[in-house]
Amino acid sequence: MENSKDDESHPELDFTQTEAGVDTRRGRLSADRGAELQRAWLVCRPLPSAPDGQPDVCIELRLEDLVGAVVRLGPSDDGSPLQGDLGDEIVRFELDGARYALLIRLSVRARRALQAEQAAVNRADYTRQLSQRERQIAELVCAGATVAQASQRLGIREMTARSYLKSIFLKLGVRSTQAMVCRYALALARAQGNARLRPS
Repeated sequence: MENSKDDESHPELDFTQTEAGVDTRRGRLSADRGAELQRAWLVCRPLPSAPDGQPDVCIELRLEDLVGAVVRLGPSDDGSPLQGDLGDEIVRFELDGARYALLIRLSVRARRALQAEQAAVNRADYTRQLSQRERQIAELVCAGATVAQASQRLGIREMTARSYLKSIFLKLGVRSTQAMVCRYALALARAQGNARLRPS
C-alpha cells in the first residue's frame, strides 16, 4: 500500500500489527495472554471501524498501574466524558484535526499513578522539549501507528525512527512505548488547555 508523504491524514495506515508482532485481525489479546507477555504491551486495531458513531480504539494500554486506551472520537461525539469497559475518560487532545481521548480504568492505584503522571507533566513542557520530527513520531504512535508504520508515513528509515523514539523516551523520562503514549497524551492535553484530569 502506497502512502503519499504529503497526505496529512492517518486512516490509510493499516494498524493491524502490534509492537510484539501479534496480528490483531484475529481479535484482541486475552487478559491471560497479556499476562504471559510479562511486559506492558500496545495493541493497534484497524481504523476506522467503530459502529454507530462509537469511538475508534487506537491503542490499548497495559502498564503496571494504568490500564486503558487511547480512542479517536467520532464526529457525533457530544463532548460528554466517556465511560465504559475500556475505562473512564481522563483527558482529550487533538492531532491533525482529529480528536482523541485517554481512557483509564480507575482504581486507587490508577489514581495515584495518574497523579504522579500529571505531576511530571506539570513540571516540564514535554511538547516543547521534543523536536519537530520527534513530535511527529510521538503523535503518530499516539494515533495508533507502530514505529515501522510511522517511519513509512514520514518517509524515513525504521532504524532512524527507532532512534528518534529512544530520544523521546529520554526526554519524557519513560521506558516503554505505552508509557510514552500515556505521558505524551497528558502533555498534549495540557498544552491544548485541557490539563484538568477527568474525573477528578
